[in-house]
Amino acid sequence: GVVFYELLRFNAPDPSGLVEQACRQLDALPVHPSVRPSLAAHAPYSVAPLVFRAMRNAMDARPFVPCSVHLAESPEETEFIATGGGAWRTFLEDVGAWDPSWVPPRTTPVQFLDDAGFLDLRVLAVHGVQMTSADLARLVARDTTLVTCPRSNAHTGAGVPPIAAFYASGVRVAVGTDSLASTPDLNMFSELAVMRALAPDVPASRL
Repeated sequence: GVVFYELLRFNAPDPSGLVEQACRQLDALPVHPSVRPSLAAHAPYSVAPLVFRAMRNAMDARPFVPCSVHLAESPEETEFIATGGGAWRTFLEDVGAWDPSWVPPRTTPVQFLDDAGFLDLRVLAVHGVQMTSADLARLVARDTTLVTCPRSNAHTGAGVPPIAAFYASGVRVAVGTDSLASTPDLNMFSELAVMRALAPDVPASRL
């Protein structure tokens, strides 16, 4: 198993120091024979680009553990990365976390993280509801795993994950729940049942 230490910091005066401190906390944990700790980035709208870069460097020093990130989950995330505006911009300003020096990459969240060199085979890209066919092709090219959480997406209003498109793209698909904050239970078979309903043409054996 892997337990993730999730970082959230959009306005980060010391990105490297933030990640180094997190790594020190992970290193101080007792060694467990079957559970490893690792880092996670919350999402492109809540983590500064230089924090992503510092996490990439930390991952390179820890080559055998995965990392996760919520990616292309909602229309609001897509709007924020493309334009720098919308609901997430308002939220960051309201909570005092806005960085006025930040420049929107004006692309998709997936391309943003790929251009930053963040995506690879150790990254779990969670949600993917708003991914385009080009985004899915990038995940395939980077050997990145896509974790779909359809019940969570319905609960939060993020949209309906295009399950059939996920499988048609050739991306490696994993099944997740997100957490009890947005799902009634952690039953993976309940998640699979929703996937089956959303993509009846995908063979059950593939799900």
